Amino acid sequence: MRRLILAAVLAVAAASPAPVLAEVIRIGNGPDIQTLDPHLQSATTDVAISRAICEGLVSYDPFAKVVPGLAESWTVSPDGLTWTFTLRPGLKWSDGTPLKAEAFVWSWRRLLSPTLGAALPDLLYPVANAEAVFKGEMPPEALGVTAPDDRTLVVTLHQPFPDFLAYTVVERVAFPLRRDMIERHGMEWVRPGNFHCTGPFTLTEMVPQSHIKVERNPHYWDAGAVQAETIYFMSTADVNTELKRFRAGELHATNTVPPAQLDWLRQNMPDSLRITAQASTYSYMPNWTREPWKSGLNLRLALALALDRQAMVEKVTRGGELPAWTISPPNLEGYDVPVPEYASWTQEQRVAEARRLLAEAGYGPGGKPLRIEILYNTQERHRQIAIAAGAMWKQTLGIDVTLDNQEWKVVLERMAQKDFPGLLRRTWIASIPVDHLKLLRREAQPRVGVGYANGEFERLMDEANTIADPKAYRAKLREAEALALRDMPIIPVFHDTFRRLVSPRLKGFEMNYIDVHNPKYWRLEK
Repeated sequence: MRRLILAAVLAVAAASPAPVLAEVIRIGNGPDIQTLDPHLQSATTDVAISRAICEGLVSYDPFAKVVPGLAESWTVSPDGLTWTFTLRPGLKWSDGTPLKAEAFVWSWRRLLSPTLGAALPDLLYPVANAEAVFKGEMPPEALGVTAPDDRTLVVTLHQPFPDFLAYTVVERVAFPLRRDMIERHGMEWVRPGNFHCTGPFTLTEMVPQSHIKVERNPHYWDAGAVQAETIYFMSTADVNTELKRFRAGELHATNTVPPAQLDWLRQNMPDSLRITAQASTYSYMPNWTREPWKSGLNLRLALALALDRQAMVEKVTRGGELPAWTISPPNLEGYDVPVPEYASWTQEQRVAEARRLLAEAGYGPGGKPLRIEILYNTQERHRQIAIAAGAMWKQTLGIDVTLDNQEWKVVLERMAQKDFPGLLRRTWIASIPVDHLKLLRREAQPRVGVGYANGEFERLMDEANTIADPKAYRAKLREAEALALRDMPIIPVFHDTFRRLVSPRLKGFEMNYIDVHNPKYWRLEK
């Protein structure tokens, strides 16, 4: 057995000082939330709050490294199939009720209930029988997770998976949830007073289109390390309004910054402006369930080639973004992205090839007229990028582009229902390559996919899931991504950066490549 214990981290946690209760912290959280149910969440705005009020077996430190959470240690069998987690002694829910390992068993089974409508059930698919349980082919009891006693959780995988901690265990799908409150209150269990979880804070107030308020959880296992007393997650869809609120001292950090203000901010607020590379891909996703996208390989390739990514990042976004030619970003540890040949061409060469492909597809001069709609969630930056993309396609290919902006909730609903005629804007952020490629897998299509289907891609991904060696595992993922790129299932635009304004007084809020910020570590300096 290989024992994976981060002793140093645990020693620091054990020696945590008594709490220093700081003044209220207010964080810009972007558009209004969709849901606080961790099993139904797909928006980063929702997940940011879940990480404040819930914690799983493992968690994130300020720099997005996976560290022990509710589990004090874990072991992995030599074949990579059995993971045994030992919970910390004396764990409690936020109302003081004892937490037992059985809560994880029930919660993971709930996520896979075919009637729940979980956003990302595939995050649990590495667990034995998980997919069959979700499809109703096996009973919940067949799931490979058991609790032999109150402090032990045993998880059996159906195949080796080197990234199991970072892919599944740290995610909200693996959080323990309160069975009695869910059964008593139904969908209202996520309301203040009903939502008892395991994180450093507890939910106390929800005001739609305004804020979520959380307060320090005295029953959290490491409550002595939590220095903030109250945190407000402020909803602000308009980035210019958010900037004004920050400058007025109403926020200690923003969710992002207006692209048009970046140069001014660099000159006038350098102590607050934070920009860091993001493990993400900003893309336009064609609806593969409809024509002309389903059978339009040449059309998809033409649009991808005609998009001037360098001009986009230099003249439109101007935030240090990198042109994107791949589905996965280039800054994932241990992963070599499969960059296609045309990435090294000049833009003139790419446009010439795009025009040829468009003509072969039957569009352009002498062919059928083409009008494309871009669906995006309301934000000025997304509007500017969509306008620029439309102008590029109009100028080089003669394609008319219309824009449709909706609230984030509406965009998510239409994505799940495949209810959009053209392209949908989305950014996907993840720290491991399989988490980017999973969007193309068959199991992701009902909720977060675009209808892509390729049996060879599925075969390569399945082969990767049989490999225990991390290096060989990532090599197989690279092969799968290279294959998918030939189909152009999505149109990558750029690999984004995180841009925030953070008060110099706010400490423990570290910029990192997946933009995970654990409120446990936040504090305000006087």
